[in-house]
Amino acid sequence: MHETLCDYVLELVNNAIEAGAKKVDLLLEEHPDNTLLRVLDDGKGMCAEDVRNCFDPFRTDSCKHPERRTGLGLALLEAAVFDVEGTVNIKSEPGLRTEIMVTFDPRRPDALPVGNLAELGLLLCSGTETCSFRLTHHRRQIGYQINFQTGLSSRQNSPLHVKTEIARWEETLVI
Repeated sequence: MHETLCDYVLELVNNAIEAGAKKVDLLLEEHPDNTLLRVLDDGKGMCAEDVRNCFDPFRTDSCKHPERRTGLGLALLEAAVFDVEGTVNIKSEPGLRTEIMVTFDPRRPDALPVGNLAELGLLLCSGTETCSFRLTHHRRQIGYQINFQTGLSSRQNSPLHVKTEIARWEETLVI
């Protein structure tokens, strides 16, 4: 069950990976009166019709899921955000990218809590060998950025090598 924003982030990242993304850029901004989540990937993108239909729980990409006829992830996200009078916007270019932007007021009683970002980071860096992630978290005027680059290690016989970089800043992030 999706109980936090991080749960939905994992769903969106999984969608990006299934769409062939090699890079996923996650931005989470928390302000007293507004929370913003942006997920940008370089996957196969969607045509205009797929963007219009992506919130329909009774439709899914038949190429990604030939055995399935439903896709609940985006429909559940839209419902959770709609319940707190937030917005979910999707921009996509076939063959290039998809950007999902979620905004809502965290002061609303039913607003999604952010969840465990440390656990999200661990799941991202251990979840795939073919995709790199950048997680930027900005809360009030303090923020940090973590870059996860995962892949097979050629120098070691370990199955997975993770390179993590962290940067911290104290200026307001401009999108």
